[in-house]
Amino acid sequence: MTTAIQNLIVHEVSKAAEDVLVYQLAASGGADLAPWEPGAHIDIHTPSGLIRQYSLCGQPSDRKQYQIAVLIERNGRGGSIEIHEKLTVGTSVKVSIPRNHFPLRPAQKYIFVGGGIGITPLLPMIDAAQQSGAAWSLVYGGRNTASMAFADALGRLHGETVTLVPQDVKGMIDIKQIVEQAESDVAVYACGPGAMLTELETQFEQAGKRTQLFIERFGVDEQKKLIESAGESQGFQIELAQRGLTLDVPADKTLKEVLLGAGIDVPFSCEEGYCGSCETKVLEGVPEHHCSVLTDEEKEQGEYMMVCVGRSKSAKLVLDL
Repeated sequence: MTTAIQNLIVHEVSKAAEDVLVYQLAASGGADLAPWEPGAHIDIHTPSGLIRQYSLCGQPSDRKQYQIAVLIERNGRGGSIEIHEKLTVGTSVKVSIPRNHFPLRPAQKYIFVGGGIGITPLLPMIDAAQQSGAAWSLVYGGRNTASMAFADALGRLHGETVTLVPQDVKGMIDIKQIVEQAESDVAVYACGPGAMLTELETQFEQAGKRTQLFIERFGVDEQKKLIESAGESQGFQIELAQRGLTLDVPADKTLKEVLLGAGIDVPFSCEEGYCGSCETKVLEGVPEHHCSVLTDEEKEQGEYMMVCVGRSKSAKLVLDL
């Protein structure tokens, strides 16, 4: 399985907030870029070979450039630091074709909930909602106003439709209030810290409104990791249909480790089940999902899995690899 890659040029870099830089990426000859819709993201291949995912936060109608915003994570795995330091204007960078695991579904009303850099996928969604004539509101939280990218522009353009919640002044986002406001015709789209998203999931589930909530994670909440890893793993076999190869996955090894050990070319990136880079079609068998990319319905259907974190409920899986 391979992901289409294109070489783009860093056309412009600007500061959006404390520790957040906005990058405009364009083709060197000014050619049109691949189309995308709100919720889409791209993979950025750093000069050292790291792969990181960033939501597109510009205008889908602008086919000449992609816009991303990158928060530097000083305690992360190094990708954002390298981007901030190395991707200057004029730099060539390898970028994937956009993918979308967080599409905006038609609704009469929307509530958007952004936490920190999680505001980025919501920006084109807000524009799309406004253009469609749907009613919408945004609740946007962050450590403080200085850290909240695009906050000034959102407040200036949309006024009372936008509620800014800087934690140092107003505390945490009121999840209970959002649940209460989510009537049956409201779709809620949220992106931000894992703890915020987990609390949203919990409260919407308790209120019987879970199907109205759509989330995208930039990482896996630690509590969620512990819950998912609590069960006792079983060994299983995988058959790689394209190669005619069968491999054993022992109980003490991950599917990712076995694939890499066999030299199988899979575009692993986040390695935690939230980016979608390693999505693989399941031809036979019942996958055991540990990702946050697929919806509950998609997990039940079992047609695809994220092989960086997935395992098998059946003795054998046949994968389209």
